[in-house]
Amino acid sequence: MSSPIIAVDKAGLDFIRRWEGCKLLPYRCPAGKLTVGVGHVILPGEPYREGKAITQGEADLLLFHDLRAVHGTIVRSFGGKVRTQSQFNALASFAFNCGTRTLVQGSVWEAVHEGGDVPAALRLYCKARVRGVLTELPGLVARRKAEGELWRVGSVAS
Repeated sequence: MSSPIIAVDKAGLDFIRRWEGCKLLPYRCPAGKLTVGVGHVILPGEPYREGKAITQGEADLLLFHDLRAVHGTIVRSFGGKVRTQSQFNALASFAFNCGTRTLVQGSVWEAVHEGGDVPAALRLYCKARVRGVLTELPGLVARRKAEGELWRVGSVAS
């Protein structure tokens, strides 16, 4: 019996970093949220602000902190349903980008638990609110496709 997968591995971290990029100077993401490092949305009360750069070490710490919640959510919500490291990494990338609430309350959760088409469920999340309008973003389309491929690479035939 194999041990449970409970963390994003190096390949998963590289996947997330590739899609998120890393910017040491805070910027506005396409949805207008102030962001820094590897896709870290700056929350009220955090010491980061526009015009003030962070170090690469700070960016790495923010990424690992943000991934802790993702790890816990996947382990609690999907248990033995995630059978491979690639599947764990795909869900982690999705949750990192869309949020853990979206992961556990939507079609991705249903597809994983019901043995459905997880890549198709991932592709439903390609829109963001841009200047108040829900807009399909080409970057999200490409990312969801890549996450679906990552999931499928690790799929176990039933």
